[in-house]
Amino acid sequence: TAVIPATDLVKSAEDATKPNAGNDIVKPADKTLVADPAKLTDAEKKAIEDKVKAVNPGATVVVDDKGNATVTTPEGKTAVIPATDLVKSEADLGKENAGNDVNTPTARTAVANKDALTDAEKEAVKKAVEAVNPGATVVVDDKGNATVTTKDGKVAVIPASKLVIPADKVTDTAAQSGINTPATRTLVANKDSLTPEEIAKIKAAIEAVNPGAIVVVDAKGNATVTTKDGVTATISAEQLVKDAKDVAAKNNGENINLDFEKQDVADLDNLTDADKAGAKEKIKAANPNVAEVIFDAKGNATVILKDGKSYTILAKDIFKKEEAQVPSVNTLPEINFPEKVQVGDLTNLTDEEKEAVKQALIKANPELKEAKITVSVTGETTIVYPDGRVVVIPAEKLVVAKASNNTSNSKLGQRLANTGATETNTGLAGLGMAILGGLLAIKRRKNDEK
Repeated sequence: TAVIPATDLVKSAEDATKPNAGNDIVKPADKTLVADPAKLTDAEKKAIEDKVKAVNPGATVVVDDKGNATVTTPEGKTAVIPATDLVKSEADLGKENAGNDVNTPTARTAVANKDALTDAEKEAVKKAVEAVNPGATVVVDDKGNATVTTKDGKVAVIPASKLVIPADKVTDTAAQSGINTPATRTLVANKDSLTPEEIAKIKAAIEAVNPGAIVVVDAKGNATVTTKDGVTATISAEQLVKDAKDVAAKNNGENINLDFEKQDVADLDNLTDADKAGAKEKIKAANPNVAEVIFDAKGNATVILKDGKSYTILAKDIFKKEEAQVPSVNTLPEINFPEKVQVGDLTNLTDEEKEAVKQALIKANPELKEAKITVSVTGETTIVYPDGRVVVIPAEKLVVAKASNNTSNSKLGQRLANTGATETNTGLAGLGMAILGGLLAIKRRKNDEK
């Protein structure tokens, strides 16, 4: 028999507003995922031990096979944290809060000195924790540890390591939470009462930037995410939903300004460093408070702000396939036109005649060997250059009907036409007969004289 004094068992309302909420020993907010709650492995017990020590610096922690932790502080005070407050199962991950009593925000606050937070920094941490624990009492100490007392009276501590990030480390992805928050928010009609369809849209948006994660969204739009690596944190509704007022207020209601021109790329599946660099500059130009932009293998970008918050933009919202540009008349290449190819029927060229047109063009323009040349049955020819430029040449510049037997007379008639005279076949015949008749008359006259 022993007596536990009241001082170890009770606390006042005022105590609840102090660091550790008036408790001598505190429990971590994030419970440890275990395979069998009745028989923990050594690795699972070690994980629990580490989490308990993180919120009870310097304490001695012993965890039994069922997950109960006996904690002895440096001052010699001892208490046991029951396994129900420290472990969770796979089934718990599908519940709101992923089996935890207190939610840990994904957003981390950038601080100048992690060992001595300013009042403004502590207030920023407090607001981030309150956002994912509505109605809770939150007390933040000088190092950024947050003691949270829920409306139901449950108390847990979120260690500073999950709440703050040194200002000079904000671009270090290893120092981030490991859970991505979408840059876009889901438009809803009523923030206080989301519909099943709206909740489904929020869930899909989070899953898109956290492949394979378990996502549970509550009726207010807060989403608890557990990654494939077992990391759990909560994204607040204010980062996930927007209404008509938000749309009109700033950035179309999104977490950051997404109103930038997409980057043109040749291959969406194989982005180059230049593609990413171009996109990075456009994102930073639209968001002056960006500290860094980091791309993953698929082209999704994690945008880290100077205040420590980070948001993920999907590749489809950053890059677009480069369209082939049809050049203007001024940029079309010059073409040397060859001597026209004679064809039998101007309306129906044979394959041989089309090939002759093609070869004639190549002979006059050797660079066309690398181009695609298509000659139609009428002689109209289309040239597609390797760089995408397109030239269409009308048939009359490349083909002509084969000459007839009257070619020379036609040319003579053309020459006369150029001098202002006229000439016909009938006229030529008459002239010939007149000359022949004169010669015969002269010959008869000479015979008569003889």
